[in-house]
Amino acid sequence: MLTLRELKNMADTAPPGQKTPTARELRSAGEMIAEKKIGGNAGIAAYRNGYAVYYADRGATVFRIHACSGYSYDSCTSPHDVGGGMFDREAWYLRLVLEGEDRLARNLASREQDWKVSYSAESEEWGKLNSGAEGVLDRIICAEAVESLLSALTEKQRRVSVLFYLEQKTERQIAAELKVTVPAVSRILARSADRMRDSIRRNTAPAGGGTA
Repeated sequence: MLTLRELKNMADTAPPGQKTPTARELRSAGEMIAEKKIGGNAGIAAYRNGYAVYYADRGATVFRIHACSGYSYDSCTSPHDVGGGMFDREAWYLRLVLEGEDRLARNLASREQDWKVSYSAESEEWGKLNSGAEGVLDRIICAEAVESLLSALTEKQRRVSVLFYLEQKTERQIAAELKVTVPAVSRILARSADRMRDSIRRNTAPAGGGTA
């Protein structure tokens, strides 16, 4: 297994002030180190020059590999921080997928509120954003854990998650079936992901529940 630490050792360190290449430029001329498909049409690719491309139905974003270390997220109860040291020892794509998905999701939120600026100055080419936020952690969990995670959801969240993750229906198809809007489906999936993340955190917490 290629870890994130090993990937960083293989990639150059892209200077923070350097102009970020577009996804198209990287795909056509960049030297790819590794690529991982994350279900459907989503995936992540890492390049020798220190940049990664995350792509999904909603578009693509480019960011610096070495800038990805720790990660913060809001669960259904409170914010949580995951140290960069943990990701360094895990599969190379886990932290990068989270970074890319956050960028696409936040850009979508900006579009929905008619903001005229993108989520990040380093975001480059965005495709047509025709679907909402996807719970990336839920795309990479093992199939054996699905039922356990779904048990943490409300009835509505479970129904939408089953249609999306297990039956592989698009958010637009789910919205039509349930007679709701696509953004509503996106919000349900995002909240479902928060609940499942929180369930993972509780199930993997050290015995005794103490914190360092």
